[in-house]
Amino acid sequence: MHKTNVVREAFSLMTDSGKCAYENPGTDEAIICEMERPIVQLKEMFMSEINMREHHRNTPGIDRTFVSRERHRQLSAESLAEVWLIGPNKARATLSVTTQNSVRSAILPLSRRYRADRMYNTKRLRGKFATDTFYPTAKSLYGNKCCQIYSYKNGFAACYPIASADSNNIGETLDNFIHDFGAPEHLTFDGHMSQVGRKTRFRKSLRKHNIDFHISGPRRPNENPSEGAIRELKRRFYRVMFKNRIPMCLWDFLVVWLCETANLTVSSSKYANGRTPRYQ
Repeated sequence: MHKTNVVREAFSLMTDSGKCAYENPGTDEAIICEMERPIVQLKEMFMSEINMREHHRNTPGIDRTFVSRERHRQLSAESLAEVWLIGPNKARATLSVTTQNSVRSAILPLSRRYRADRMYNTKRLRGKFATDTFYPTAKSLYGNKCCQIYSYKNGFAACYPIASADSNNIGETLDNFIHDFGAPEHLTFDGHMSQVGRKTRFRKSLRKHNIDFHISGPRRPNENPSEGAIRELKRRFYRVMFKNRIPMCLWDFLVVWLCETANLTVSSSKYANGRTPRYQ
């Protein structure tokens, strides 16, 4: 309501208020009685208009989240602080330590159906895993010459026998490990070309599942924890093979059996906390 309309309505009330009960309408009391009620109403109208303007000024605008003009919308610290009601410094720190997976990548409203990305359905393994290749002294009955070992510091180990240590076979072992157990957050491996090549299947799987990695330096086996897992595997491997007189051509069955039984046995590692590695 505009100011002119308020004044006009107030004066109309003053004229229509009727006569007072005083005998002499020219006295001061009669004039005050005539003007008291319209002045009070005029004050109430002005106060309501001022309160309404202050309310609209302090009320933030409502964003239409179902409409967007950009395909890849970047979340800023200011918008996050406004939505979550946190400080700007805390919002910037939150964005710096989060991955922001499943961020919207389409112009809304949607005009067609989009296929779901199956990467987000993969189980994530927390912690730093490591992998290395174990080479037995003979060829197995099924033509396997080596096996890829994936290990964790609590004593967990998984074995995948392969015919050769080329890029396709080692990349297939990583896909099988992700399918069986999940995608690790961090993976350490050596500088073999089948693993460090940018166009290899191994690196493609790392990029697809957003796995952070570390390449150990040359002649630095202490940087790769899988070296210790292979050492313990060899110790049990030769003990069981000589005790049960297992032919060397069946080494791939034995290595897989040793890894599976070790994962179900309480580990002596300090990171196992007296529990089995498989179900931690």
